[in-house]
Order: sequence, then structure tokens, then C-alpha cells
Amino acid sequence: MTKLLQLANPIDFLVEIILVGLIFFSPLVCGSVTIAPITVCELACLFLVVLWLVKTIFFNQPIVILRIPYAALSGVILLICFQLIPLPTSIVSAFFQNTYRVFSDFSARTQNFITLSIYPDATAGMLLQVISYIIVFFVTLQCVNTERQRRRIVLAILICGFLYSLYGIVHRLHVSDSSFSTFINRNHFAAYIGMIIPMALCFALIQTDRLKAGVTIFMAVIMFIALISTLSRAALICSVMSLSMLIVLLVIKGAVPPLSLALLAGLTVLYVSILGQSVDMATISVRLKTFLSPSSMILGRLNLLKDGVRIIRDFPLAGTGIGTFGEAFPLYNTLGTPEKVFSFAHNEAIQATVEMGIPCILLLTIFAVSLGRRARTILRRRKTGHAYYVVLGCGTGILSIGMHSFFDFVFHIPANMYLFCILLGVGLNTVVGETRANPMSSKDPAWQRSRVVRIFCAAVLIAFVFNVGSVIIKRYAAQATFDKAIQQLSEVPTTGGIDYAKIISAIDRAISFNDLNSSYYAKKADLLADEIMKKESWSPLSEADATLYGKEDIFIRAAQCYKRAIDLNPTNSHYHLKLGWLLSVIDLNAQANNELDKAIILNPRSISTHLYVCEYLLAQKSIDDFNRCLHAMVRLFEEERENPINEKVWPFLKKIEKEGMVKNAARR
Repeated sequence: MTKLLQLANPIDFLVEIILVGLIFFSPLVCGSVTIAPITVCELACLFLVVLWLVKTIFFNQPIVILRIPYAALSGVILLICFQLIPLPTSIVSAFFQNTYRVFSDFSARTQNFITLSIYPDATAGMLLQVISYIIVFFVTLQCVNTERQRRRIVLAILICGFLYSLYGIVHRLHVSDSSFSTFINRNHFAAYIGMIIPMALCFALIQTDRLKAGVTIFMAVIMFIALISTLSRAALICSVMSLSMLIVLLVIKGAVPPLSLALLAGLTVLYVSILGQSVDMATISVRLKTFLSPSSMILGRLNLLKDGVRIIRDFPLAGTGIGTFGEAFPLYNTLGTPEKVFSFAHNEAIQATVEMGIPCILLLTIFAVSLGRRARTILRRRKTGHAYYVVLGCGTGILSIGMHSFFDFVFHIPANMYLFCILLGVGLNTVVGETRANPMSSKDPAWQRSRVVRIFCAAVLIAFVFNVGSVIIKRYAAQATFDKAIQQLSEVPTTGGIDYAKIISAIDRAISFNDLNSSYYAKKADLLADEIMKKESWSPLSEADATLYGKEDIFIRAAQCYKRAIDLNPTNSHYHLKLGWLLSVIDLNAQANNELDKAIILNPRSISTHLYVCEYLLAQKSIDDFNRCLHAMVRLFEEERENPINEKVWPFLKKIEKEGMVKNAARR
């Protein structure tokens, strides 16, 4: 143990502390999907860059150069940055026609410069996350370069996976919902733990002490029971496939005698049978029976993918902007699920192509193939040893989540991505180290730069770190300020009335930190309108005539905020609907009709949107338009009778004496 804790220098110690901190902290708060934990993780990653620079300059740390992988990742970052650059509309209209149509058809005002991302704020947020992931991968590759370091990192991963699995199992005994352990979605935890289980088995094979090996296998079994308890079918299939490949490789290479594998399998079955008594096996068996009807598992996702392919055909070169699938999808939605919001494609390859375009996917493919070829060399050359088992464990864990990504949005969970990047860095560093030590290797992958070049690069990177860090902090300050203002709204029943001036002032502060977030402007517009209407929430078509006199200027301010929100996020149908209501209140009916038409075009499967537009058209006595909208709403109503919004549809149909339009409907 003393040897295991030995460190080359204090920088190595700090780097490992931060990496271990990321391993344990990133899953702690909902997998780091909320603003506070992801901000902490992103700032920690920037500190990793600073530590690496110090080690490179003052400790003469050689730089591992992988030309093809680095070039591919650099290309991805540049393409994402290109999505955020405001371009002249003439250029966008010439080369990216559908992106131009989105802004020209749905923006509230004419813009001379537009971005290729249809919602820049979402793209900026995802860009910061992608940068932090690449930093973790790069620093792990550069700094975790000894066997002792790799053992410590792997041990931290195993302990973390074991603790979160144990907590998840205990939590499942008392609470049964869609969450598991500290993750909001059980599928995301299943993908997370599916990366660790193969590494645990390989780590057990490294141990020379039988007691340590037995403890490691026990931890792996606990993690596997947690995986089964998540009831995630895709994760279970992918994990079993990756473990099967692991065992096949071990047997083919003769790394483990068949008798040892049989003993390992027997112990695993024994552990599962004993510990499984405390798990709700009845629920698990019912869930596993759904494997007998695979069509029920994949039919909905296949339809979702078909709609995703339609988006790719319209945005093939630059995509819609990373992080904007949820903004683009409603316009293409053909699923029989009105009102359901799809922010993810449940297939990472399709979603990445939708958001970043085909060129970006080609670069990621080149990156993956290049790393796979490097890993194959060591798996062919070595049969046993630390390096072989580390590469095999990391590779099969990465394979597990890679296969799972075709069924769920597992790479959009920061905790999963940080672990993925650490495994990738550890495995690739092992491969590079073996290649470098091989006398048959003709190329040295480490390029020793001069001190002047190092200092110059350090100055550039330090400036980059400070700029990115300031953006991260400002985005956190904006969201924290906004969330606090929203919390004040929720506390109104206990505190009395709404202090509109105070809340609007807080939202203005949030906008001063981040003026790209459309939801800030939309909420400010809501409050301005509510203040005039003397209501605590947005309510269409009510009390307008009694409160308008002398207050048109505030309505105009609200309309300007809605228009600003639409300019930033032109495909958000809800903003168009609200702006249409506001314009109708101040008797700008022609403009109101235009905005309401856009709301329906952008979200043609929303029953609530059709219901409001029907009410508006009926009040305006536009009978022909009303009938068309009514027929569209009834068709959506019949597709999904259990939708909660239908409780409002029936009273409306009865009010206008049109309930007979719904065929064979159960009367409520």
C-alpha cells in the first residue's frame, strides 16, 4: 500500500486528487445535470489544464502527441465554435438554406447576422461541457502514465461504483420510481455502472492476493445486481455483450484458465443468489419478460430516429447546433404522442449528426477508429500483465456504454462522460506507454518541445483558461440569480403578493450575466404582462379591456422581451403563442394571427396550442380558420385520449356543441 501511494511530484498528487474528485463528485448530484455541479466540474477541469502546464514547463513533462486523434478532436471543437459565429445572412442563405429559413420565417425581427445554431445559448453551454470532457481525457492521457497511478485511478473508480451501487440498491428497497441511486434516470446509472463492471473483473485478475481478488469480485457482483435492479433493458443487453466479449478474449488469449473462469462464474452466481434475496426479483422478472416482445422496446425509438433522419437531410453540413435537438424536433415530430417533449433522440449517433452535421460525425469516427487500432496492437501483442488487463477493462467498459448510446442519451450525462474520458485516457496512456517502450517502434509519440515554445503555449492557454472560466462563472451566476427569482414566485402563497419590481430586477441581473438565454426574456415578459393583468400566472384572453388604458407602454415592453426571446430561440412555439396573445390584447390582430400561425407550424402536434388558437379564432369570429384548427385538434385528441390536456378539450367541445366530432369517444 505504501508503494501504491508513492508520487513522483506534488503536481501528480494534485492532478490525481482532482481526477478522483471528479470520479466521486460528478455522480453525486443527479449525475451533474444541473447548473451547480457541472459548474464545479468545469472549473475543476480548467484547474487541471493549469496543473498540466506547470508540470510541462517546470518538470519537463513530455507531451504525448497523437496526431490523428488530436486533429479530429480539434476539428470537432472548431466546427462547434463555427456554429456560434454570427455570419452574414447572405452567406447563410447561400450555403445553409434551411438554417436561413428558420431565422427568416420565425424570427421576430429581420437580422443581418445569424448563427448556424438555431439556439446559441444551448450550443454555448454544450461547448463548455465538451471542452471540459476533452480536458479530462487529455490530462489523464498526459499525466496518468505509470502503473501505480493507473492502479490508484482504477481503484477509485471501483470504490465509487461500489458505493453508488450499494446506495442505489438500498434506495430501491424504499423508493420505487424512475430514478436510481443519485441519478435522475435509472438508464443513465445503468450506463454508468456498465462501464465499471468490466474494469472490476480485470482489476481482480491483476491481483496476486486472493483476498483482494475476492473483494473486487464481490464489488463487481454488487454493481451487477445494481445494474439488474435498474430494470434498464438496453443497459443489461449491452453489459452482457461487453462482458461476453471480455470473457471470450480472455479465453482465446489464454490469459485466464477455463477452470478459473468457471470458478469466477460460480462465485458470481452464488453472490447474486444470496444478495438477490433482498432485491425485488418479482419486479425484475416482469421487466425482463419484455425481452420476449422486442418490438415494444424499439418501435417508438425507431419512429423517433426516422424523424431525426429527416432533420439531418435538411441540415447536413453544420447541423442545427449542438444542444438544440429539442428545439428542432417539434417541427419534424410525427410520433403519435401529442404534447410530449423530446429533448433527446435516444440515439447519440443520430442526435450528434442532427446537431453537428455529417462532417463532425466523420471526425468523431476517425477519432474512434484511430484509438481502436492503437488498442488492437497491445491486445494482439500481450496475453497477460497489467497493461493487457487495463486496456481490456477500459475497452470493454467503453464498448458497453458505446452500444448503449444507440438506445439512450447516455453521453448527455456529465458523470457518464467524465468517467468515459478518464477510462479512455487511462487505456490510451497504457497503449502509448507500451508502444513507446517497444524497441520495434520507429516513432516516438512524445514530442519534446523547447522551453520557449512551452512558455508561449502556456501563455496562450492561460488566457484561454481565464476567458473560459469567466464565461462559466457568469453563466452560473445568471442561472442562480434566475432560479432564485423563480423561487420567490413559488413562495408567493406564503409571503403575500408578488413583488414584480424586485423579481424583474433580479431577472435583469441574470440577463446582464448571460444575454443569450431566451427563457430569461420570456419570463420577464410574463411578469410584465401579469403585473398589468393583475394575475400571478399567464392567462390568455382575459381582463384585457379593463386594464389596458394608460398601460400600453408596459405591454410594448413585454412584447419586446418576447421578440428578443424569439430572436434568440426562433423555433420555440411557446414564445410565439405568448407573443400572439399579447398582440391580440393590444388589438394588433394581424400580427397576432401571424404569431399564432407560427406557433402551430413549429409544434403541429400540440393539443394545447390548437386549443388556445381555436379559442382565439372563435373570439375573432374567423369561422373558416377556426374550423380548420378545430379539425386538427380533434385528430390529435383522438390519437391520445389519456393526455391531461384533454380534460380541457372536452369542456370546450361541449361549449361549442361539437363533441360529436370525436368518434367513439368515452364521455366523461
